[in-house]
Amino acid sequence: MTEFLVIGSEISGIISAMILGEDYKTEIIEKNPISSIGEDIWIILNEYSTRDLRSLGWLQGDSDVVYFDEVQVHDIDGKTIAEYSFPLVAVKLRAIHEEALRNTENYEIKDKLKATTIMEKGGLIKKIKIEGKKHDVYSPSFIIDASGYFIFISRKNVIKEQHYLYRHNIYNFFQATLLDVYSNQDKSVLHLTICDAYTPGGFAFTFFHNDKAYICGFHNNYLTDIQLNRRTNLIKNSLGIIGLLSKVKSKIIPLCHPLMDISYENAFFTGAATLTVYPLFISGVPHSMAMARDLSKNLIKTISENEDVKNTGLLYSKLYIQQHIYRGILNDILRLLLLSIRSHEIEEAASSILEVMKVFSKHEEIMPSLLNMADLATHLLSKMSLTRIIQRLVGIIVQFYKSFRDMPTDKDNLNTRAKDYNTHYTKRVKDIINSELLRKVSIGEILKKMD
Repeated sequence: MTEFLVIGSEISGIISAMILGEDYKTEIIEKNPISSIGEDIWIILNEYSTRDLRSLGWLQGDSDVVYFDEVQVHDIDGKTIAEYSFPLVAVKLRAIHEEALRNTENYEIKDKLKATTIMEKGGLIKKIKIEGKKHDVYSPSFIIDASGYFIFISRKNVIKEQHYLYRHNIYNFFQATLLDVYSNQDKSVLHLTICDAYTPGGFAFTFFHNDKAYICGFHNNYLTDIQLNRRTNLIKNSLGIIGLLSKVKSKIIPLCHPLMDISYENAFFTGAATLTVYPLFISGVPHSMAMARDLSKNLIKTISENEDVKNTGLLYSKLYIQQHIYRGILNDILRLLLLSIRSHEIEEAASSILEVMKVFSKHEEIMPSLLNMADLATHLLSKMSLTRIIQRLVGIIVQFYKSFRDMPTDKDNLNTRAKDYNTHYTKRVKDIINSELLRKVSIGEILKKMD
């Protein structure tokens, strides 16, 4: 009998299965074919994270790795408005996944299986229906929801916490490949274009590898009608790059503030299913790895000491709030900041955001306290001149700190605090974001588009 069923084989799911599999019979189910896991996309990491990946044996050689010592920030016209010394690395996500899945000694993985329905009884998830190569029903003792932005079980808490999604939360990730490239741009530098294609909140990285160039970025789905091919060409032309546009791929990703409670009955969430993992400038993979490692190790200890699954879930969520949620809170603040700025404010915003990224790169393993998080954010934001907006952003952080400076005593208390915080958050955001972006969107509608 499977004791831990891990839903999804994103990096956090693999890390969780590796650790839990040392003590429990553990199985991963993945809806996609294993050969396609990880996708052929590039992610940006800080140098520290690559050392961590190499120590796990998940990053072999340099064929799918590009190193940068500097970041150049550009406006949409291609003008260099800032330069920062910041060691970063571009890595193919598939290369990491392929290495991660070579050693499945502690767990079993089955692909082309999609979890569709949960069946509950007596405060526990008793069965999970599976569709794919064949229909099946699993009856695990515990579940890890590592389904990423598909939030398979964690959507239960999205609803319970009254954690609504709005238009300002829905983003489009895109990656374009250019062939036979010629450019006078410095190819040893990572080029960051902010407000790409005149879209507030949009940004794109451009880098060169062999005779190709890659443009990878995000933009809000409701702020522009510009097609991806044209968006790519605008960025390419602004940087003076000559090359053949080979292919453009895209996917919808919801970016929002984190869940507060990351357990539901006998299911525990990790990675992007907590809504705290952000691919904002730097990939969320390192944060996802550190969180999955810490929470899984602690979960083994907590289960052995607690018979009450509710108490186990509470302790799991408290650890997350104390040591991991701050990344999601800060990334969401930076996202709101990007949505609120205009082109003449880019340099000032970029300076603050990249400074935050540098601090993040030093804290993948050693997580600062909530108070340190509040100090860091308010210090950096107070250096900017967007007074009214900054005051409201700082207010969101202060409210979060007030809500959780002492930990909840039970799951009901945690849910009450989460709902109160979400109410405050929504009010604050209404004073920052364009009213057109404040229209609610259906979670079901977005998930259908993602599938």
